Amino acid sequence: MRRWRFAVVVLAFSMISGALARADDETFLAIREDDAGKTVNLNDQSGAMIFLKGNPTTGYRWTLAGIDGKSLALEGEVVYLKEDPGPPGIAGRGGVFGATFRPKEAGTSKITLEYKRPWEKDKPAAKTFTVTVVVKAPATKPTTQPTTKPTTKPATLPAK
Repeated sequence: MRRWRFAVVVLAFSMISGALARADDETFLAIREDDAGKTVNLNDQSGAMIFLKGNPTTGYRWTLAGIDGKSLALEGEVVYLKEDPGPPGIAGRGGVFGATFRPKEAGTSKITLEYKRPWEKDKPAAKTFTVTVVVKAPATKPTTQPTTKPTTKPATLPAK
């Protein structure tokens, strides 16, 4: 049941942000709350997606506090995804916030997200999530350029 719900969240996230629907061969590294404080490797994936539980009806939301390093960039915004609708008439259920990061270059970046109310600027975040992502050098694709220049001969007219 949990895997099915996660698949629904990933599908919803792709529909909202368009991050997964760009090419058939794109894959993403899924980073979750249990990865907090860890170092993860981004090898051949097209990017990383962070999924964190939250409830925007409380006023709290996950926001990007910073990226230390130049190897990753946030694509779009951190978005809220409702995990499941629950019983009809029940409001205020929590869900999952998602953020997509794309590699820019090989290296290491430390991502920090904060769970806080935007209007409470002087208060510390209720939660902080930090993960370090090591981006490997992108694989080089073989070129399909010809090894020799094609030559064109001028057309000749038949003799009269």
